[in-house]
Amino acid sequence: MIQIGDLCRVKVRNTHKPCQLGDLVLVTGFLGGSILEPNPNFLVGTNLKTNQRHHYRIVELEVVCSNSET
Repeated sequence: MIQIGDLCRVKVRNTHKPCQLGDLVLVTGFLGGSILEPNPNFLVGTNLKTNQRHHYRIVELEVVCSNSET
């Protein structure tokens, strides 16, 4: 499961304009829900190529580097 602080890559084409396929995204939060029960299907992240914040569906991203402490 993707968590806040994870570094992800956009793996789906044509979800944003311009296309962000292959761009790296730092996950900064969850969209909707509450702090105790966030909606894990929608994420907020900063695209590191454009330095802009966007909303992403979890299926559009793949984890490159996880922030989890295991």
